[in-house]
This record gives sequence, structure tokens and C-alpha cells, in this order.
Amino acid sequence: MKAVKGLPYHNERHALFVSNSAKRLCEMEKVPAHEKELVMLAALYHDSGYIIRYDNNEPFGAIIAHVALRELGYSDADIATVSRLIIATSMPQRPKDRLEQIICDADMSALGTQQQAYFSDALRRELSADRGKWKNIDLNFMKRHHYFTNAAKGLYGPIKRNNLRKIERLAHRTRNKPKR
Repeated sequence: MKAVKGLPYHNERHALFVSNSAKRLCEMEKVPAHEKELVMLAALYHDSGYIIRYDNNEPFGAIIAHVALRELGYSDADIATVSRLIIATSMPQRPKDRLEQIICDADMSALGTQQQAYFSDALRRELSADRGKWKNIDLNFMKRHHYFTNAAKGLYGPIKRNNLRKIERLAHRTRNKPKR
């Protein structure tokens, strides 16, 4: 897919949501202030590559962040950290350290919030997925997903389990609905 303007899901709202989640998780995980700043910057830029390319966009997001952070005077080491964190959000997520775990959890934090259905529908629209098929895609994703940090497990886990039960009920109703 090519880059798309005005994406319903991967947009500024999502970037701010992820950055706010990253901030909260960093505070709960007692991450030092400078590292917290880098995680939040990575969260803001983690999907910026969508303006260049839809699939495998993270390397482009890292380049965009690199250019912007260089102009803002960040060190090479800080830019490398932000780039590494952006790349860590690639699916499937396989974080290698605590900061990567935090940004991955922040990126998926909407799964464990009351806004999960809103964000799920925005992603469905972005992918132009059929509503009936989307319920199963959403259900399978929610079942396979897990949070990495204790903070995210505690903060988002209970609501995510509730959201998963709602999606399971919807999928069950759809499968058992009589055909006309």
C-alpha cells in the first residue's frame, strides 16, 4: 500500500495517545527523566513513516525522527535510541529491553482502554476491512496480544480482558446469526 493522507487510525491522535501512554508507563516503571523523554519522542514519531509508506513504515519513521531530532540538537546516542525504539514497534513486536517493552505496550495501550472499540473501528476503516471479517481479525489479535511490562499488565490488562470478552460475544453472535 502507498502512503495515505488522513488515515483514520495511524494519525496525530494515535501518536499523542501513545506518547501519553508511554509517559504514564515510564512513570509507573520509574524510568529516569531523560530516558522517559526519549521514549515519548519515539512514541510521537513511531508511525510518522506512514506519510512515506504504509507497509514496513517504521524505518521511514526512524529517518524522519533522525532528521527532526538532529535539527533540535539531540545527540547521536539519543537519536539512535529513539530510532531503535521506533523500530521496536514493528509487528510482530519483539522488544529486547525495558524501554522497547514500554513503547510496545504504549503502542498497544488502546486495547486496554474504554476507547478500544473506537480505535478498532478506525483501524478497520483504514484497512477497508469488511465488518464481519474484522470481528474475527480483531478477536484473534486481542487473543494473541500480551503486554510486556508489569505497569501495562496492571493498568491495561483488566480492561483488555473485558474488551476481549465483548469482542468474543460479538463474534459469537455474528457466527450464530441465522442467514436470510
